[in-house]
Amino acid sequence: MPIIGARGAASARGFGFTNKGRNTAPYSASYVVVAGGGGGGTSWDTSDPGGGGGAGGYRNSYGTEASGGGASTEATITLTALDTYTVTIGGGSSESKIIGPGPISVTTVGGGTGGTGTYQTPGVPGGSGGGGDPVGAGTANEGYPGGSSMGSGGGAAGAGGSSGGPGVQSAIDGTPAYRAGGGGKGNAGANGGTGGGGAGGQGAFGSPGTANTGGGGGGGGQPPTRAGGSGGSGVVLLRVPTAVYSGETTGSPTETPDGSDTILTFTGTGTYIA
Repeated sequence: MPIIGARGAASARGFGFTNKGRNTAPYSASYVVVAGGGGGGTSWDTSDPGGGGGAGGYRNSYGTEASGGGASTEATITLTALDTYTVTIGGGSSESKIIGPGPISVTTVGGGTGGTGTYQTPGVPGGSGGGGDPVGAGTANEGYPGGSSMGSGGGAAGAGGSSGGPGVQSAIDGTPAYRAGGGGKGNAGANGGTGGGGAGGQGAFGSPGTANTGGGGGGGGQPPTRAGGSGGSGVVLLRVPTAVYSGETTGSPTETPDGSDTILTFTGTGTYIA
């Protein structure tokens, strides 16, 4: 009589599993956690376009890939059988996180909003800072400051500039992709940073950051007064060995196989039970 696994299939996983097919030993998992991007600033008058929004904070523990703000990869987390790990996805300027029992807490800071006009309000601090005068500061190991003066928000990997700072590339799910690009400045039609940053408006509203990338919104352009684009929502990716993957989730994350691992991509709040 075969042993029935946790997902209703016969288990062939062998030693280390209960009679429900679940692994009983702790195991390591890698992650990419990206917060929601900041919105672009509103243009003020003919000389004061809005600054671009900063990208959401970016943390990565996969392989030797970089984290945000020029930081190195972080340590993996250790998951324990039957423990529940809650994933929260940030909207614009809001944090994303993985929270579990004991020491498991991986949180990223939402991106900073772009300044309203070059000389009206400064860029707001965040995971990556909003563009403005003065610029918004970034968060250590998550993102860079925004661009100065009429600059954009900083991307998670590159310092802010008029075209939006670039994000960070990761292949945690098997397909290399950039996330957490800064928003472009207003009144220049400046492109957003690679990785979901919204373009700045040129006599138009700023473009929003791309959903589930943590990209910053583009600054509004003038004349007349135009609002900046909203920041893109964040995303969380969790990579676990397929041999010990329980298959028990809520929130309907996407499951992607890659080699000997399974990657869960959360674009909304959910859980994983190890």
